[in-house]
Amino acid sequence: PTSELAQSTRVYSFLGNPNLLAAYLLPMTGLSLGALFAWRLWLPKALAATLVIVNLLCLFFTQSRGGWIGFVGLLGVFTGLSYYWWYPKMPRFWQRWLLPIALGIGSAGIIAAFVAVEPIRMRVMSIFVGREDSSNNFRINVWEGVKAMIRARPIIGIGPGNEAFNQIYPLFMRPKYSALSAYSIYLEILVETGIIGFTCMIWLLFLTFTKGCQLIHACRQRSAPEGLWIMGALAAIAGLLTHGAVDTVWYRPPVSTLWWLLMAIIAGQWASAYNQERDNLGHS
Repeated sequence: PTSELAQSTRVYSFLGNPNLLAAYLLPMTGLSLGALFAWRLWLPKALAATLVIVNLLCLFFTQSRGGWIGFVGLLGVFTGLSYYWWYPKMPRFWQRWLLPIALGIGSAGIIAAFVAVEPIRMRVMSIFVGREDSSNNFRINVWEGVKAMIRARPIIGIGPGNEAFNQIYPLFMRPKYSALSAYSIYLEILVETGIIGFTCMIWLLFLTFTKGCQLIHACRQRSAPEGLWIMGALAAIAGLLTHGAVDTVWYRPPVSTLWWLLMAIIAGQWASAYNQERDNLGHS
């Protein structure tokens, strides 16, 4: 009640939590950006532009700091991949200066929003006050308890699932800071599956981004629009990974379903490309 944002309204939709809604909107935003460039006709492009605007407005009204940070990560990855996609078709001047100009405009937009929009300024400033913000203080105390759990069982963890966490966390928790999860997907995977499971996750992400970039390169060579969808999927994955540093956003079915959809988009395209290459070798 003493917070400057105590009377503010945060949207949360059917998920019942604004942070989860923000995570739900990140895949929508990434795929909408991909559609904006993949769809050729003006009417579908107008629909994609509308989707981007609506998703961003809704993301703003969640007032989720993690979601906003995730969007910055999403936009950075999509901008970099877009630069790579159109690089061969750009004049020499734009090949050299487009990326710095885009980064400058993006930075200026973020600074302008910080200065002009009070809710954004207040929420962003609260990130840097440490324990003085109640949400920050709660997460820090939960993270300290979770780190103690990881140190106790670092190799294979305590076992997957919310039930295992609820049984073990009270033994390590700081007083008055009960929690249902680790409030970080990285800490959650470490505490549940240990170093072995965490290594598998990093391996999966490395393969996904490596194969995704290879697919974008192959699609660029033949001007295939599938590359634009892969760009949107990779950007959305990056956004969820960024947001997930401060929230266990993967552990709700609506968000988890979208996460695996993004992974399936890349895996499906890779399987299709592999089968096509194998068929071409068979015919030759």
